[in-house]
Amino acid sequence: MLLIAPATVALVVADILGAAPDEEYVAWAQTLLETHDSPSLRHLAVEEPPYFRPQLSRLFRAVFAEVGAPFPDGPQAVTLLARLVAQQCLAGALPLSEGVAQLYRLSSAFPGQLDDGFWQVADEAPDCDYCWGEATGTYPSLEAAIRAHLLELVGPGAG
Repeated sequence: MLLIAPATVALVVADILGAAPDEEYVAWAQTLLETHDSPSLRHLAVEEPPYFRPQLSRLFRAVFAEVGAPFPDGPQAVTLLARLVAQQCLAGALPLSEGVAQLYRLSSAFPGQLDDGFWQVADEAPDCDYCWGEATGTYPSLEAAIRAHLLELVGPGAG
């Protein structure tokens, strides 16, 4: 599935936010050409500066249609990215502090999509006694609370 690749998920979210660096569209397309093919993908892979962002975004989104994968909307993209961050943290590939910071930024950019309050207090907990208490709640430690919330994001069968 096209949306399994971390670079794809991150680029989808950045595209939805209008914050994707132009070069990332082209680099993504060039990498994806190793495993996929479509007219828009080939066109995107050979784009050169000066870039025209609306064209890059249009081609990027067209690739999804051409390979038979629907382009995710904002809530779907947030869920995909949050799961990816949670999986990386739980696997030890991303430090918990960095994962919490990323999830806090993501929840701030898309209010109501994630447990906004938890990720904010967990991010601020190391520097704020009140936040520490709010984040840990009934958990024995901040790490235990974070891991429980990460497992929640990943979903059933993750533990």
